[in-house]
Amino acid sequence: LLAIKKKHNKCRGDYNLDCKKIDVLKEKIETYYRNPNNITRIPKDEDAEYEKEMKEIDALYEKICDAKEDKERALDEYIKAGKVGIEIEKNSNISGEDTLKHYSHAIEEEKALLSTIKYDLKLFKTIYDRDQLLYLVRRKERWYYIEDENKTELLNEIVELHENRIEYLYNGINRLEDMFSIQKNALYIAEEVYSAYKAHYMATYMYKKEKKLRKYIPSGFQSPLETWV
Repeated sequence: LLAIKKKHNKCRGDYNLDCKKIDVLKEKIETYYRNPNNITRIPKDEDAEYEKEMKEIDALYEKICDAKEDKERALDEYIKAGKVGIEIEKNSNISGEDTLKHYSHAIEEEKALLSTIKYDLKLFKTIYDRDQLLYLVRRKERWYYIEDENKTELLNEIVELHENRIEYLYNGINRLEDMFSIQKNALYIAEEVYSAYKAHYMATYMYKKEKKLRKYIPSGFQSPLETWV
């Protein structure tokens, strides 16, 4: 499990670097769109396909907002699971029951982490789809305004920004898919560890229970535990 976590942390580090680059480009793109002088929309009814793509861009923005909310909820659940885990550690002793509780909760923490990666991946894919469309429509606008030097210059700038961000978003998606796969492995191992310890714990518990019962059973009598099979 430690080896898997190390691999996960390596992917997480690379992913965080991509996110920093994406954030820089995001700020530049948002600054561009905040300027009303940078509006280069093709006039209505000139291109039906273009209009359809613009509507899809708006729809994807709504999906991005929903995906962000899903991600925040998953992150809250993960943080909550982590806090519960800390409390379990604080209040535990070396008993088998506490160890079993620890391994059981470890599964919940791994599930919560998997969920955060899942929703982060969903968010990245939606942003990627929207950026692809923005890149496409800005290129159409550049072609439409090819004879307007000022607009062409503006569109060259935003097309390049979208192109660069798409590349880093693509890298981020690949990192997240790797992390999701690694985390699924971590969850599987956590479940295996819990199952193995539970079997050991139950066997030890039954042995101690039978040993205790034998003290009160006269010689020649069978323990009820011995008649189960």
